[in-house]
Amino acid sequence: SFGLDPQWKQQETAATDAFFRDDDTNFLGYFIDAHVLRQKLNSFKVFLRRSRNEFNSTLSPDNVTETDIARTVWLVNSERFPTTVTLERNNTKFENFFSTEDNSDIVRLESGYTSSRHQLNLLGEYVDQLRQIDGQIFNVDRLLMNVNSSYAFSERSRLTSTIFGLDSESELSDSRSFLWSEQLMLQHSQNLRSEYTARFDSRENESFGSDAKFVSGALEHQLYE
Repeated sequence: SFGLDPQWKQQETAATDAFFRDDDTNFLGYFIDAHVLRQKLNSFKVFLRRSRNEFNSTLSPDNVTETDIARTVWLVNSERFPTTVTLERNNTKFENFFSTEDNSDIVRLESGYTSSRHQLNLLGEYVDQLRQIDGQIFNVDRLLMNVNSSYAFSERSRLTSTIFGLDSESELSDSRSFLWSEQLMLQHSQNLRSEYTARFDSRENESFGSDAKFVSGALEHQLYE
């Protein structure tokens, strides 16, 4: 599919013995979203978008934002492990008092597994970002991982697990974070249930680091339905 998205907005604001403001916004964007290959087990999608936004005001500097997005998605249509691999490149330019430009290359993997007892979701992402602000260049590398699992041992017991990790490196600062959480739910009877939670949270950057451990248990009894 091909799309064109033109927008125009004008706003006037006046206050007695105060000020008068006149704003104009012009936006023009177009995109292409298409399946280039569709098969039973594999399919590919391509998305391209370019847009330009201009803002003019009598009380603030004019600014212009230009955005380009190119994305390719590979879909693996597996019944047990459906998987999506995404490759994306973004470019954003902004002109005002100063000029900035962001270039990002993104690789993302999403997968999952579902059965009568178990539901598992996986996410992995790597971002390589190059940011330029008035001639100064900064590079940011970011790696993210997220795992969510929910397993039912029976109709009366379920374990929910979460693992999250984030690692970011740049010329300005480095940071890391990690989270591991487990929650067990037990339904002892129709009116009695309990929950047990254990969580570990670690954060670190150039100025400080912290580790937090949390354990809790709760018992709930319903007197009336």
